[in-house]
Amino acid sequence: MPTGGSQSIPVHLANAAFFQVYNCAVGSPDCSQCLGREDLGHLCVWSDGCRPRGTLQPPPGTCPAPEIRAIEPLSGPLDGGTRLTIRGRNLGRRFSDVAQGVWIGSVACEPLANRYTVSEE
Repeated sequence: MPTGGSQSIPVHLANAAFFQVYNCAVGSPDCSQCLGREDLGHLCVWSDGCRPRGTLQPPPGTCPAPEIRAIEPLSGPLDGGTRLTIRGRNLGRRFSDVAQGVWIGSVACEPLANRYTVSEE
């Protein structure tokens, strides 16, 4: 069997069957992205990396606190209305996690669902 590459293996099924093969570690660099895969039906858990959830493991818990890496722009008019972009890690598993939870000082912000990227922006 070759190593370090891929190999095609024919599969013969008596009846049609559809299944998805996934790797929890691929495309899940932080906890929010890992646990957010549950919405796709992926059973992953965060434990020093994104791993498959075993049958004896508890369901996913909470992620570490959000880590903000950048806010753009850094200034705007006092009247408000400035569109901000907040980038970081662990910024929520889905839009509903941030929909009512973004504040600048004592002013509530309205996150935009069409601009939300799981965990990152």
